[in-house]
Amino acid sequence: MSVSPQSDGREIRLVPNVPVGTKLVADRVRDVIDACIHTDSPAADLEAAAQLIEQATQLLRKRSRDTSLQVTRSNGGISINNAIEGPCNPVAPPLTDLAYVDGETSGCVTFPTAAEGPPGRAHGGLVAAVLDHALGRAVAWTVAAAMTVSITVDYRAATPLHQPLCVTARVVSVDGRKVFAEAEIRYDGQITAVAKAIMIVVAGLPSIAPTAVSLD
Repeated sequence: MSVSPQSDGREIRLVPNVPVGTKLVADRVRDVIDACIHTDSPAADLEAAAQLIEQATQLLRKRSRDTSLQVTRSNGGISINNAIEGPCNPVAPPLTDLAYVDGETSGCVTFPTAAEGPPGRAHGGLVAAVLDHALGRAVAWTVAAAMTVSITVDYRAATPLHQPLCVTARVVSVDGRKVFAEAEIRYDGQITAVAKAIMIVVAGLPSIAPTAVSLD
């Protein structure tokens, strides 16, 4: 295990694997969120459930940390607590099976009920967030770590809940520190949303590009 500082003074702790226990808790919390949305239980049961959740919360808070855990992998660190890909963040869908092959980043996501916008469909803002994250991964793996300065999303069809979706992203061109990238989400082969972004490479951040290439 190693620790490295972030620009804001906090520390990133690098660990070899996703903490199994923390991931298990996050998975169960996702179940609780889903149950909370769908429940029609009587008040007494809801009060009892709230008390159990409070007990679990206090148990988890017995030991806490300020570091952002990150997994060390050959193709770049995966942020355990990230809002989009974090397996230990119960708010994350999460975006899984991230891979970088032949210049393209790919991953899978299934939006839960908590991501609902229109009935039975994923909220457009969350669709955009997943695309933005995939774009960031593509740029980081192809060029270097970068920040989004502009993103445009074209919604071509409704993105369903509870269905496996394919997310792909790639770098289109590089102009100095400015990187242009594009991404899309597909359901059953059909594109539901497309994004184009401009990102700026951030000096000082560690590169996670397996085989960084220059496209200028």
